[in-house]
Amino acid sequence: NVEFDLSKTIQLLEPFGKEALIPFMEFQIYECGNIDQSLHTRLAELLLEYLNIQDPSDNSSSDSNNNESVSGRSGRRGRGRGTRGGGRGSGTRGGKTGGNTRGGRRGGRRGGSGARTRGRKNRGGVGEYADLNLILEMRKKLIKLLRFSNYYNPALLLVRIQHDETLLEEIVILLSKLNKHSEALQVLVFKMQDFEAADSYCSQHSTSENNLFFDLLKIYLQSSSVSGESIPPNVFRLLNTRAKELDPVKVIQILPDSIPIASIYDYLRIAYRKSIATKREKLIEHQLSKIENLQTQCNLIELKQSRVVITSSV
Repeated sequence: NVEFDLSKTIQLLEPFGKEALIPFMEFQIYECGNIDQSLHTRLAELLLEYLNIQDPSDNSSSDSNNNESVSGRSGRRGRGRGTRGGGRGSGTRGGKTGGNTRGGRRGGRRGGSGARTRGRKNRGGVGEYADLNLILEMRKKLIKLLRFSNYYNPALLLVRIQHDETLLEEIVILLSKLNKHSEALQVLVFKMQDFEAADSYCSQHSTSENNLFFDLLKIYLQSSSVSGESIPPNVFRLLNTRAKELDPVKVIQILPDSIPIASIYDYLRIAYRKSIATKREKLIEHQLSKIENLQTQCNLIELKQSRVVITSSV
């Protein structure tokens, strides 16, 4: 095997752009098992650059990108040109303002369709002239890296995308890496409104010391107080499907007094059965411990009663 300087190799590839750097870094991470934090973080940054997510500390780059987007939008409006019949018409938003001539209308439609294919709405920092398929591919690569790797700097990446409404899935992953599970659940519930994903998140990240299902229940109740809704259906669904994971004593303390008992009957029935089963298990464990202790005491008494005879050697 030939050893080489990784940083020097990256410097040699930089003039060729992200198209050369990204495959090389992916090969180093996924095939060679390189765990260098700077390498993993740099790959994530390059993928974010493909999505045109700039570093918030770099004001000059963001200003230039904004100017470029403005100029791109203004230039796009005058792209449709009609040639047949001598008509000239500018196409904006599907050619609605094209000329009255046949050529003007066709030019307007052509200009408008070009705007739709090349100029997707610049929301969340996605460049207007970026190819949609390329954006989707780069985003898949980014999500794969964020999920697969444990060696990048999640705090650094989160600063760059925490206010981006189009990269919510990536934000949830980064928050989970930082053990900010409550914030991740709030993103899933309030912004993404993906309640199944929130339930799966709790299943994946809950521990014996930190039951995330209880946090999710509190978030659901919080959402009802914010929206003015009495009790959201998600509360009953969570209680009835995750009754074994929710302590009834803690749950009853946070439920509103106006909640109908009939609506949480299934939860109370399952929770009561689990409570009885847990109590019986503890009693069995206690009895087994007593038997083990008694057996140990018997063994100790036998050892104390044993005799050792020492005789003088002839």
